[in-house]
Order: sequence, then C-alpha cells, then structure tokens
Amino acid sequence: FRQVERERSMLFIDECEGLMGRRENAFHSWEVTHTNEFLAQMENYNGVLICCTNHVGMIDEAILRRFHWKIEFMPPDEDSRMRLYGRYFESAGEVDAEFERRLRALSDLTPGDIRAVWQRVAFAEATSLTHAQIIGELEREIGYRRVGRSRAVGF
Repeated sequence: FRQVERERSMLFIDECEGLMGRRENAFHSWEVTHTNEFLAQMENYNGVLICCTNHVGMIDEAILRRFHWKIEFMPPDEDSRMRLYGRYFESAGEVDAEFERRLRALSDLTPGDIRAVWQRVAFAEATSLTHAQIIGELEREIGYRRVGRSRAVGF
C-alpha cells in the first residue's frame, strides 16, 4: 500500500479473496490478524484500489463495505458471444445453423472460457478443427467452471 501510494499508482489485486478472508471462517488467529491488518491498510490508503474475485462470498463483510463500487461482470450476450467466437475461431470456416444454435445456447460462456479453449486447440491443424469439436470443448470448459460454484462475480 505504501509503495503504490508513494508512486501515485493504482493498486490492483486479483483473486483478492485470498487476502480478505471472512474472519468468522478463520481457523488460526493469524488469519484474523491478517484480515484486520488488511482493513487497517485500506482505511489509511489514499489511492485507487481495485480488487477482483470469483468468490465474493469468501470476503469479509467489513472489507466489502469499504469498497465504494461493486461491479458484477456478467457473461456476454448472444451477439457478443458470436462475435468473440468468430474472432477466435474464424479459421474453422463458416458456422452452420446447428452450431450457431448450440453456441447461442451457451448463456454462461465467458471470454475466459473461449480463450482457454482457443489456447487448448491452438496447435490443432486448421484443416482438422471443426466447429463441432470447438463447441464441444466450449461446453466442456463451462462444465469445469460450474463444478462447486454458482456464478462469477467481480467488483
């Protein structure tokens, strides 16, 4: 906090739930002390602090109250999903009506899911990569993300 304040920079903390745990869930006294110290640092910080999480329920309520803005980022709408898909997978050729329907039905598909699949299939031969395979991979990717959680939240 001090260094960022001296530099007049913005402080960005990703996966912030690891630093801001709920004190009532603490197993060790140092966990409570850690959250208390983080609260004190936030209170004394004179700069911009941005934190991101997919697990807002794991963050201590006192810390949540100190954020002026809490913004939830929802998955893209159907048209945005189609555009993102086209940007990443245009080399797979034209999308027929059936695959477009399947893609539009993936309502909780995120840009991160698309990128993860794009990176996974990046080494496939362009001639062997079909939309059916890609959409199957996207469906699988969403399935991995759904395990053990309800929805993504960022603030």
